[in-house]
Amino acid sequence: MKKKIAFGIGRCAACDSDKWKFLFKSTEMRHGIAGEWDVCGCRSCGLMRIFPFPEKLLKYYPEDYTAYYAYKTKDLPNYKKLALKRHYSYSHLKVESSFKDLLKSELYFAYTKLSGNRIIPFRNGLLFDVGAGVGEFLESQGKLGWDVGGIDFSEHACRIAKKHGIDVQFGDYLKANLKKKAAVVNATFILEHLPNPNAFFIKTHAVLEKKSLLVFDVPNAKALDLALFKNNCYALDSPRHLFVYSPRSLLLMLERNGFVVKKILYPANPSHFIKSVNLWLKSKGFKFSFSPTNKIFYFVTIPLSLLHKSSEITVYAEKN
Repeated sequence: MKKKIAFGIGRCAACDSDKWKFLFKSTEMRHGIAGEWDVCGCRSCGLMRIFPFPEKLLKYYPEDYTAYYAYKTKDLPNYKKLALKRHYSYSHLKVESSFKDLLKSELYFAYTKLSGNRIIPFRNGLLFDVGAGVGEFLESQGKLGWDVGGIDFSEHACRIAKKHGIDVQFGDYLKANLKKKAAVVNATFILEHLPNPNAFFIKTHAVLEKKSLLVFDVPNAKALDLALFKNNCYALDSPRHLFVYSPRSLLLMLERNGFVVKKILYPANPSHFIKSVNLWLKSKGFKFSFSPTNKIFYFVTIPLSLLHKSSEITVYAEKN
C-alpha cells in the first residue's frame, strides 16, 4: 500500500529534508496513559519520529518506569574478566584463572563478536553516563577500574544511585558543567528520548577529550519487529521515544557534529524482540507470554543481527 505523505512536520534532524511519509498511528503501551501520535518516516534518510512531540514529556515517565528500579550488582565471573583482560584492554584486572576459565573466556569473546554484544574497551579517564538512571551501569564499570560519573533528570533515580554510592547528578545534560573532560561518554537508549539530537552531539563533542569515544544505543528503524508489530514494537515506546534511528541518519548526524564512526553493532540480545512479541500477543487477547530471557529466540535474533535487522543499534564514534 502506498504510504501517505505527511505535512507540517518540519525538517529532518539528520538530513534536513522536509519530505516525510505517514507510517502508522501509535499509542502509549506500557503504563496505560492516554494519547495518540503519528509515526512518520523521512523519505531521504529513514529517520522515524512521532508527530507531534508531547508538550509535557515528563508526565510519561512515572516512578515505576523501568529505568528507575532498585538493584543489586554482581561481580563478573572470572572467565568474563579474563576476556576483558585479553581482548578489551583491561590489562589492570587481576584474574586468577584455570584452563577452563581460559576456554570459557575465548568462547565468551567469540559470542560477543557474533552477537554484537557491546563492551567498552578500557582507557584511562572518566566514563560519563548520560541518563544514568539508578547508576547500575556505572557501579558495574567502577568495579572494572573506571573513574565514573553520570547525570539523570529523575530525582528519584538519583536518590537510588546515591544509596549505592554512585555519583549521578540531577539535572539536564545539555546544561550541565562537568568537572573534567571525559574519556568516554556512554548513552544507553537516551538519544531517542531527546527532541534535539544534534544538541546532544554538540554537547558531547565539547565534553570529550580529543580522540575520545562516544558509545550509545538506539532503537533500529530497520528492525524486523518494528516492521512486523508497528505500535506493538517494544522499542517504539511512544511517546517517550521521539525518534527511531536508521543507520544512515546516525552517520549523517555524527559526521555533521565532528565525529568519526568507528563501529556499528546490531546486538542479538532477544529481550526487545520478545517483549514486542508479548505486546502483540496481548493486543490479540492471548493470555500467555514469553520470558524476555528465553534463549530459544537467539535462533531468530542472531540472524537478524547479521542482517542488520535487530531491535537496536550500538554505535562507537570517536571525536575528531
